[in-house]
Amino acid sequence: MIRGTVRSFVRKHAVCNRFSTAPIKVYGHYASQPARSVLWLLKIQNMPFEFERLDPVKGDTRKPEYIAKFPTALIPGLDDNGFCLAEGSAIMQYLCEKNGWDQWWPCGSDSTAIQKRAKIAEYLSSHHHSTRLISHHIFRPFVEGVVKQTPPSAEKKAEYDNVAIKIATKFEKIYLADGKYIQGFDEPTIADILAYNEIAQVKHIGLNDFNSMPVLSA
Repeated sequence: MIRGTVRSFVRKHAVCNRFSTAPIKVYGHYASQPARSVLWLLKIQNMPFEFERLDPVKGDTRKPEYIAKFPTALIPGLDDNGFCLAEGSAIMQYLCEKNGWDQWWPCGSDSTAIQKRAKIAEYLSSHHHSTRLISHHIFRPFVEGVVKQTPPSAEKKAEYDNVAIKIATKFEKIYLADGKYIQGFDEPTIADILAYNEIAQVKHIGLNDFNSMPVLSA
């Protein structure tokens, strides 16, 4: 009887059973850089998930049922069996802590883990004023022009290219000064996933491949 009671208590309260094992649900769009970052992390870790594609341009994120879960009306959104969370970096931190993906976001309580986590958080806190500016100032207006069948002129492309180089140079100087990955770490973290999805799109839309910046290119 005591053994059965203990088993029941462990099943109910053990850390590994605090969360449902049902697949999580991710709301997003492939054009969203933060959404792609979340999807990349899940794919790399072979984590089962359901993906619901939403188009913010068509008003999908402003529907009452979506806002009820995510009041900011932004993507990506995560629904983990009733636990709802927005913002790409917050979602990735949550997934890493929940699943013990220590290599992407150190989850330990020792001083090394705490300090490494703080350095990753330092970049995450500045992300919207760093590589995320590429989406705001270049990618979004570029794509909008193409969709409206008014592609940017050669002069406008040169302007976009100059802005991209300016942002990338500052990023490289601050965050890649001491090593191969952000903050000088030997392995990539969720910070690198977020940054890459912003930087790489410059090449994909035919602007700059950053070959003149070997550290960033590597």
